[in-house]
Amino acid sequence: MSGARSIGMKFSYASLISYSLALGLFAGLVTTGFVFIIEEVQRLLWTNLPNYLGLSIKGSFLPILVCGIGGVVLGLLLKKLGSYPPTIEQALANFKTTKKFDYKHIGEAFIISVVSLGFGASLGPEAALTTIVCGFATLISIKLKKKALLRFGSEIDKKLPKYKRNILGIIAGVSGLLVFRLYGSSGYFNLHLNPYTFKFQDVLLSLIPAFVGIFFGYIYLYSERGLDKIFKSYRKNNIVFSVIIGGLGLGILASMQPLAIFSGHEGLNSIVAGYSSESAIYFVVLSCIKVIATTLCLATGWKGGRFFPIMFIGASAGTAASVLLPSINPTLALCVGMGAALSFVLKRPVVSLVLLMFFFPINLYLPLLVVCFMASYVSKKLTPYLAYYTK
Repeated sequence: MSGARSIGMKFSYASLISYSLALGLFAGLVTTGFVFIIEEVQRLLWTNLPNYLGLSIKGSFLPILVCGIGGVVLGLLLKKLGSYPPTIEQALANFKTTKKFDYKHIGEAFIISVVSLGFGASLGPEAALTTIVCGFATLISIKLKKKALLRFGSEIDKKLPKYKRNILGIIAGVSGLLVFRLYGSSGYFNLHLNPYTFKFQDVLLSLIPAFVGIFFGYIYLYSERGLDKIFKSYRKNNIVFSVIIGGLGLGILASMQPLAIFSGHEGLNSIVAGYSSESAIYFVVLSCIKVIATTLCLATGWKGGRFFPIMFIGASAGTAASVLLPSINPTLALCVGMGAALSFVLKRPVVSLVLLMFFFPINLYLPLLVVCFMASYVSKKLTPYLAYYTK
């Protein structure tokens, strides 16, 4: 009897490993397909259309027109289909309560996100991907609930050591990442960084651009909470009007600075390329514009995530510090500025560190580690003051 149970337990964990591998591969394919669709819509609206009309984005009425139309379409979709997808924070909070992700509104989340991001929202795709991938995972789990695979899995999950559960997550994550690297956008994680050689004194030097990144992280949170307070009633009572206002505002910002639109991932290469030719004021203004664009989109009801925009804001802020102080390596400054801003806003240094490790070489990991934990600590200390000033 004990032998049969042992075989069942082994089969169960092996099956869970296979399930995790399959789920990771599926997530990678979904991510690849979703990002491809978003990029094609953006190319149609923001490259092909301007070329056809003979207009540039900067200094023309085109961004206002496109973002305004996007606001109308998105507002009507939100009114008809509902407010999907939720933010990552909302999705995780709901998961803690219900122990499952929303799988009933995957289609709505997909359609709304394609429109929002395609029409230029200054937001990232991670909110939609969380709903789509995790929603499908929940749906598959429900469908398999009566099968032996999941029965065995649920039985041993109660006794499964934490490290074994972590192994399942790592398998899923790595397999998904490999698929995205193989079939996704070429160079998605390649920022074309300037060469960098680690020096121990750089750990101290990195604190300067890090505090600049923290400052802009604070500005971001202040703007996010302030604009949310202004538009909260409009989102609730007249979502179409709210989203149109957000679209027009985004269009105006884009006509001033084209990097205001999109997640910011696309613009990171522009920051790297502009280091030698742009002033510190340029990068400071760029960070400010991105702060306004992102927080305005979120406050008025546009859908998307804030991870990539915050990374962009921090990268631009860190680069500004390097321009002012040439003794700070620009690659180091961009890296730690990005890490500081992201960790300050998220208050999750490990999540920030793991995410950024995909974009930077290993010789930047130590400064990044120090900065992420420092920024998170500072954020937790400043949160009460931020709450007071945004009442």
